[in-house]
Amino acid sequence: MFFVNVPIGMLIFALTFLLVPDPHTGRAHRLDLTGVLLSTVALTCVTFALGEGGRYSWNAGIRTLGATGLALAALFLRQQSQRQKSESPSRSYCSPTAASLLAGLVSFCAGLLTVIPRAWPMRRSP
Repeated sequence: MFFVNVPIGMLIFALTFLLVPDPHTGRAHRLDLTGVLLSTVALTCVTFALGEGGRYSWNAGIRTLGATGLALAALFLRQQSQRQKSESPSRSYCSPTAASLLAGLVSFCAGLLTVIPRAWPMRRSP
């Protein structure tokens, strides 16, 4: 797991410098409560569905929860792009909240790459 997470963490760290804008733009900073709420609920739904899906035999509720999380993540990304267009049309960059969501999803998926191969034999056993 160490050899998977460290390179991905270094990649995310490097991408942060490229994608996250300098916060010293001269204007007051406002907390994006809608973005925080959407990304938090989306990540919670997807994480719970993927983490506990096996325990609940991937029933309809777990699949619905995962799909809801993905839909909320898509809504979050759409909301962030609309917000970005309305605030500064001359600059195109990834918002810090969107960068955080993407970094969290990439880290979580990298962790899954190490867990799924170990859990798969348990799922297939009779």
